[in-house]
Amino acid sequence: MNLTLKVWRQNGEEDKGRIVEYKMSDISPDMSFLEMMDVLNEQLIEKGDNPVAFDHDCREGICGSCSMYINGEPHGPENLITTCQLHMRSFKNGDTIYIEPWRASAFPVVKDLVVSTRNFDTYRASTKPWMIPATRAAINTVSGTTIGMVEMSQATELHVLGDIDSPQLIHSFSDTLSYDSDYIGPALIMHAWKRINDVRSSDNYIESQINLLQNDGGAWNETDSSVFTRHGELGRMISNSFNECRSELIRKKGFSGKHGRLVKWYGLSVKWSGKVNETTLYRQVLGPFGLLSNLFSGVSMRILLGFTRTGALPFRSFFPLLAPPAGIGKIPPMINSKVDGHHEVVNLFNKLDKRF
Repeated sequence: MNLTLKVWRQNGEEDKGRIVEYKMSDISPDMSFLEMMDVLNEQLIEKGDNPVAFDHDCREGICGSCSMYINGEPHGPENLITTCQLHMRSFKNGDTIYIEPWRASAFPVVKDLVVSTRNFDTYRASTKPWMIPATRAAINTVSGTTIGMVEMSQATELHVLGDIDSPQLIHSFSDTLSYDSDYIGPALIMHAWKRINDVRSSDNYIESQINLLQNDGGAWNETDSSVFTRHGELGRMISNSFNECRSELIRKKGFSGKHGRLVKWYGLSVKWSGKVNETTLYRQVLGPFGLLSNLFSGVSMRILLGFTRTGALPFRSFFPLLAPPAGIGKIPPMINSKVDGHHEVVNLFNKLDKRF
């Protein structure tokens, strides 16, 4: 196979970096992707050039350290495999392949395709990821060893939750990590969620993991878990797990905190009128002290002055003069009129979600 490689080269975090093109010929389709990179580096060394730095360790799909983006996809075009398990038969003769490091500010580039995982490692240590088991019934094997038993269905569920090739890979899926330095990241959220669902975990340990996910930096910090679905089957599993995790947090903690209040008042708003009333929603979620903080951030002032991103008229009706900022700018009126067939909306809530 003859290929054109466009590889990211960067000499440290302060360097801007650039894409460098390399021509490769006579590449065997049975080579692994990392073996192809080895061939490239041998050619560069023979020419007196610096080889491309990239992470690798086991090369058996276990450690997940071979972290790179290949044609815009983490670990390449195939699902549920690491880069070292990717073979060149996944590409065609004449293809152009873009090879880049992780695209996440949480992973600054050390050199070329090598990134620092210190952010991830620090948070992982702080979450106490080790198992703290409960005392439970056990059986004696023929050899005399005592082991605990887990139902097959429970073991299968735990295996699915833990079937992640690389925690660093999952960590890189999140767009939130680029701007939220407090967020522990989806890989550690998934690990804690797995421990919560593990029947071997002690009650105190489960409670500590629930608090970890509920508090600042936890599961609620992820702004949009649907972005994970861009990454194939693994991403869809993570997105579904996030939804289940958040539902469990609400069941355990109730409608407490900003996130719980958002779920509560969002649901009630839709049930009452069939529409989301954004004017009252932000007040109900933030509460009186949260509203006061908006005065210092300038949000309330921008609303009152009618600054909008949509170019809408500053005032929609005379109602906001009585109860500002209702009806100002892009914000809807204070009181929503009910949608046609509103009784059907109420029936859906009564059947599917009786919390409201």
